[in-house]
Amino acid sequence: MKFIEDKEIDLNNNDILKTKVYADNLVKVINNSPNNKVFTIGLFGGWGVGKSSIIKTAQQEVEGKDKKIKFITYDAWKYTNDSFRRMFLLKVQQELGHEQTEEMQRFYQSESAEIEPKVRISTNGLLTLVVILLLITFLILQTNWDTDWKIGLSALISFIGLFITIKNGIFQQLKIQINKPIIFAPEQFESCFKELISKSLKKESFVQRFTHAITDYVKKGSKSVTNLDKVVIVVDNIDRCHNSMAYQLLTDIKTFLSDEEYNVVFIIPADDEALKQNLFANHKSSHECNKEKEEFLRKFFNVTLRIKPHLVTELNTYAKGINAKYELGFNDDTIVLCSKEFAKNPRRIIQLFNNLTSELSLYPSEFVQRNESLICAMLILKEEYSDYYYSVVNDVNLLQDYESYKAKVKNEHKELDELSSFMRISSLLFRLAKKQDLLQILTNSEAVFEMIPAEIKNALSSYDLSKIIEYAEINGENRRLILDLIKRNVEEDIKSKSEIQITNSLELVVGLMPLLEISNSILKEIDILYTEWYPIILSKINKSSHLHLCRFAAHLDSLGQHTLKEKIVNYITNVNFEEDDYIFDASFTEAVLTVFSSVEDCERLSSFVSKLFDVTNNYFANYKYKEEQLNVLFTDDLIKTQIEKITLNNNVETDKLLWLLQHKSNIKTADYYALLNRISILIGSTTNKNKTQILTFIQTILAYIRLIPNCRIIEIDNLTFLNNKIMQRNVNGRSVSILDECKNENDNLHTVLDCLMNIYRISNGVITVDQLEKSVLYDKDYVYSHLIKLKNECFTLEPFATIIISDNNYSDERVIIFVEHFMTLRNNNGTIVLTQDAIKNKIKSLLDNIDNIAVVAMIERLVNDILLKEYIINDITNRDLEYINVLPKSLLELAIDCFNQATASSFVNNMSFLTVVATKGTTEQKKELVKVLTDNINKKNRLKETFTILETIELEKTYNKQMLCSALQSYKDGVTNVDERVDFLITKFSENIK
Repeated sequence: MKFIEDKEIDLNNNDILKTKVYADNLVKVINNSPNNKVFTIGLFGGWGVGKSSIIKTAQQEVEGKDKKIKFITYDAWKYTNDSFRRMFLLKVQQELGHEQTEEMQRFYQSESAEIEPKVRISTNGLLTLVVILLLITFLILQTNWDTDWKIGLSALISFIGLFITIKNGIFQQLKIQINKPIIFAPEQFESCFKELISKSLKKESFVQRFTHAITDYVKKGSKSVTNLDKVVIVVDNIDRCHNSMAYQLLTDIKTFLSDEEYNVVFIIPADDEALKQNLFANHKSSHECNKEKEEFLRKFFNVTLRIKPHLVTELNTYAKGINAKYELGFNDDTIVLCSKEFAKNPRRIIQLFNNLTSELSLYPSEFVQRNESLICAMLILKEEYSDYYYSVVNDVNLLQDYESYKAKVKNEHKELDELSSFMRISSLLFRLAKKQDLLQILTNSEAVFEMIPAEIKNALSSYDLSKIIEYAEINGENRRLILDLIKRNVEEDIKSKSEIQITNSLELVVGLMPLLEISNSILKEIDILYTEWYPIILSKINKSSHLHLCRFAAHLDSLGQHTLKEKIVNYITNVNFEEDDYIFDASFTEAVLTVFSSVEDCERLSSFVSKLFDVTNNYFANYKYKEEQLNVLFTDDLIKTQIEKITLNNNVETDKLLWLLQHKSNIKTADYYALLNRISILIGSTTNKNKTQILTFIQTILAYIRLIPNCRIIEIDNLTFLNNKIMQRNVNGRSVSILDECKNENDNLHTVLDCLMNIYRISNGVITVDQLEKSVLYDKDYVYSHLIKLKNECFTLEPFATIIISDNNYSDERVIIFVEHFMTLRNNNGTIVLTQDAIKNKIKSLLDNIDNIAVVAMIERLVNDILLKEYIINDITNRDLEYINVLPKSLLELAIDCFNQATASSFVNNMSFLTVVATKGTTEQKKELVKVLTDNINKKNRLKETFTILETIELEKTYNKQMLCSALQSYKDGVTNVDERVDFLITKFSENIK
């Protein structure tokens, strides 16, 4: 393997990307920076564009021409976990070679100090001395020596022991040492930096320089850098640091170092966009905010040099040059992918070349020679577009179907535009590649299955669906591996030709299909593997897998692979119902009906389902069919067959027919006729039948006719005959009505009424009037409840009009609804159904009950009918004035004809009615009204209401206006506090007086 070292280069010898111009410009800026002033230069450019090479080239040129300019490079990222001030000063001190002063040393080590010692007596030592002396004295006294010798020797030994003890331990001297911690104040940082720079920039004579050199060699064995004209300090990688450290670094340079009178140049190379994003990580992005960020950076730099982005052609030339220089041997397609469609700067090209060199070593040389560019494209997808890459790992077909992936993640993928651009260029590679080569690049053969635990592999081998689902739900990243392993196991099971294993593996696949999101291409491949085995294993599929298998078949069918669906349909329909011991797969059949629900499917299954329904005990009655599905599956012939099978007693066949009537919406009218005819035949003659028998007939009939839709019986002969047969029968020569028999028996009466109402509903008016009248009389509340439902279903209820219109109980909301319905009900000629006498009587009744709010509201609606309005006005105008005076405001307009010369004085206090006359009355009526209002003004009676009416009235006659003006003027002249409307009214009636 040949790897490229990513390091700074000398642009004088290697300037493929034409960036030496920036180095030359940087040299000019450094050489022309102001004297005796700290100058800050920002070198801005994206990551990897060659900022370090530009600085290195500039350093070589500056230092090569002028030995009195010194470059110092400080890597901020290298010391990101340490204090910037400490490490920066240490780096400057080391580069300049100066000895650390005491003040600077306090930045890097703590100090120790001793205080005045203390002396104390050792009690243990003193006690030991006394014991030893007493023991020696005792021993001497026990000897046979002379007394003088004993005393003298004891004294001498005591004196010597005392001297030794005092010397070695009775008196102890204690030393106390104090540690002083590191002190790191901002002013110390500033002071130390000044001291270091001052030493290097200070101008010295030859003798001084010689003396310092000798001193340096004596003290530290090396020479410090002095007598410089300028110090250039490069602070690199600031854009990689944490935002707080980057901010501190910039502010320290600006605050503590930039105001000194030193020839110091700071160069800060950085990705300015990354730096701004770093410094303002918590700020919202906006145009104004970006301007503020840019302005913030300007405060730190005296001048900025910005490196322009490299062109694609430049990077392509650079990549070719690198390939040739290091003899990497990449082909032209690979270089184009690396430089044109992926890398945006030299560093990324170098890194990709290194990664690709390592990646290629994973494959045999022949494979690499054939697929080098393909491997490169896959590597780029993995490094730059990981979401898409791992989707491809799960489904390699996405490489040829990128548009489906794009549509799926359109609103989620942040880098979709860049990925789309890359895929447009590389799509030819993926399209021409062999699938086995793609799989070899994406997976690592058998080694990939090592990531699946042994217990899960065993679960796959033993077809433990629940355990595999549990694992896949938790370890979603391994779903693709599980799928690959399942596919391999399926192939092995097929090879084994074991029906049991093949059945189990199919159940496992269809059970896992919803969870693993198996791609269409893999589903097709699996389907092909099983095709010849479907007829053999379908009967062995477990009930719990029937629904999954049908969904699997439906999905394959939508993909154009119809075999499994055909085999399933053939399997469940292959039943000979003529045999007494026929067997059908109920679970499989229900799964088929659940999934295969299209019209086409139902037409194919209808014969089987109808026959099955006919011969079984209504097995599928509880299944929730779609309406269209049910109408197609159960044929008209089945309806006819079931009608012929019913009896008067409840049995299975009756329940089946009732279920069909309830659920099938496209039953033909002729079938309903046949049903009524069949019932009539079953009932036979009702002569001399008792009440109980008739009620049994009615209950049977009611169960069916409840399920017949509205107005379906047009030819009513059978229905009329059936109605007459059960409602009015002959018993011992006399006519008996079942209604009369049950009128005092609520439950039985309701059964009969239900039957009557339903016969009326399905025929829209076949019941005789006398039966309807009886039904209302016997249980009005129950009948009204039925009639309300019928009205809401747009029935006219005309047969009930005569008896209901006579009901004056307006406290019942239903009566209000019925009365309004019948009062406005018209026949086909547009004539009101009710007679004139009935209308007049009902209007009189309504007007007699105007204290009922609901009645008044109905009258207000009825007057919208011109004919009814005329009847109402006639009734009102024929009433006495006392009644009119208590009419609601909303009805007063209807009584306006009652206002004339003879009656005007009767309404003098009915200001609401006078208001109506003022706006709706004739000229003659307004003349009489003016007299009433003028009289009010003269008598100062109800002036506010009078003035309000005058504001609304419009008069044509001059004498009416003059009369009012005269009265108003007299009123104005005779009172102190005049209503402000008086002047307006005088003006109003004075205008246009002829």
